[in-house]
Amino acid sequence: MALIGVTSELQAAPELSVSAQGDCPSQRDLEAAVTARGLAIGGASFIVVTQTESMGATLHLLGAQGQTFIERHFVSSDCQALAEAVAVVVEAYFVEVRGPNSTVLTQPLPPLLATQGTQSERAASVPTVPMRGSGFFGLGPALALPQGSLTPQVELGGGLDLPTLPLSLELEFATGWPSISGAEPNRVRRWTTQGLFRFGVPFVGRLRYRPWAGLGLSTSELRALDVDAAPTKRTSAALVGGGFELAWPIGNGWLGRFDFGCLALTTRDTYRVEPDGEIGHGPRVVCSWMLGVGLGGAQVH
Repeated sequence: MALIGVTSELQAAPELSVSAQGDCPSQRDLEAAVTARGLAIGGASFIVVTQTESMGATLHLLGAQGQTFIERHFVSSDCQALAEAVAVVVEAYFVEVRGPNSTVLTQPLPPLLATQGTQSERAASVPTVPMRGSGFFGLGPALALPQGSLTPQVELGGGLDLPTLPLSLELEFATGWPSISGAEPNRVRRWTTQGLFRFGVPFVGRLRYRPWAGLGLSTSELRALDVDAAPTKRTSAALVGGGFELAWPIGNGWLGRFDFGCLALTTRDTYRVEPDGEIGHGPRVVCSWMLGVGLGGAQVH
């Protein structure tokens, strides 16, 4: 691991002021990362400014008169890693410009940047975060339209976050309590399970917001309740829809999670009774509100 040597001229280390414009990285994370690299905060000779962007952050190292010494763009959704990368680039600048005998820098480079080669290459590097696995569980009501019936539903799933794109991919499975449609003598008991492939764009800060779109398949088990010896029938239909997810940290890597989405079925299922015809039409659209927990994925700070 690369390590910048310790010298004896601590008084020559520059004093900086730090300004985090946005939540990722936060002011606290940025100050902690800068001081961890052996740079002092409290002066006005140099100003470290970060600007949060949708795919990461931009660093500006400014002089007291507003002149720009460094401008770098970093791609990551890990706010702490962004702060550490900014601090390493600022540190490397003072080692090169002011000379190795005028700065006290005692900490090893983070593993992300430690093998990047020379100090110049480290200063110009763009840190990335590898894809992250995630999982989630939720419970809430599902509203079937146009019937207007409301039933409990549970969902379980997992996926991958690709911060450098940014993109998230998820596979979700959900099932609900059986519902009954129609009125006597045409009641149909319906139990539905679905699988959905979802892709979305996460926006990460103190609160994660992620709009998503999805494609999948719904299967239903149907039974006519008012027909003697009626067999159980099964139907399937393609699903398409979208929604959004909110997540917030609750500790130890776990996230609170709220998920809302609406899915349209390409066909409405029915139960056919010979010779009377079709009864108990299924839903055209299903909307659900899920509250639960998640683990992993893009970090929320």
